[in-house]
Amino acid sequence: MTVWGGEAPHNINDHVSQRGENLLMTIADAAATMGMNNLYLNDTEMLIVLGPEHAATLAAEGWSKADVQQFLFEHARVPVRRARLGGMWGMQAWPKWQALHDEATIPVVRRWQDMVIVVAGGAGKHSSCVPTFGATRSVTRAITP
Repeated sequence: MTVWGGEAPHNINDHVSQRGENLLMTIADAAATMGMNNLYLNDTEMLIVLGPEHAATLAAEGWSKADVQQFLFEHARVPVRRARLGGMWGMQAWPKWQALHDEATIPVVRRWQDMVIVVAGGAGKHSSCVPTFGATRSVTRAITP
C-alpha cells in the first residue's frame, strides 16, 4: 500500500494525440503549473496516473516507465521568468544547483525517479497528475494478512 499526501487530481484530457511524445507533452504541460507546491518545494514527488488508453498509446511505441519518467522530468518545467510573477516566489528554499536566471527552467521534481507513474482508471482518454500537498513524499508498506 502506498500513502500519498497530495492535492486533488488534475485532469489531463488528451483525445487527439496519436504519438507518445505528443501525449507526454500534454501531460508535462499539465504537470508544470505555477500555483502548485511542487514548483517551490521540489524535493517532493509528482504522481502521474495514466489512464489505460494513454498507457496503451505509450506501450505500443515501446515507452518504458523509466522513459516516461525521464521525459516528464525534462519537460514538466516552468521558466523562471514566469515563476517570478507570483505563486510562492521568494518563499522557497531553492537548492544550490538551481539556476535562477530568467531563461532557466524549474523542474517540478528534483530527480526523474520522483515522477511516480501508475496506470489506473477506466475507458476514456484521460489521465491525471497529483502534485504533493506540501513538502511530502509517499510512503509504501507491504500489507500482510
